[in-house]
Amino acid sequence: MATSIGSIAIWVSDLERSTAFYRDGLGLDVITTIETEEIREVIVGRRDTGSQLMLAHRKGETTGVEPSGIWKVYLSRR
Repeated sequence: MATSIGSIAIWVSDLERSTAFYRDGLGLDVITTIETEEIREVIVGRRDTGSQLMLAHRKGETTGVEPSGIWKVYLSRR
């Protein structure tokens, strides 16, 4: 069985700006969006191959990002 990284999640202070950077600036696809009561997430990457990056933003957060850095790492085993 091979193990690979499926996606990595990071906290961002401005979800719309970050999404635009990865989508428009780097040419990645928006794979999906997820919204919970407290958090909004956008997953970017290539639809057909490769790892994905989850951009996460806590609703109502207007200053620095807490927590900061990598939030989740998803592994895939085949």
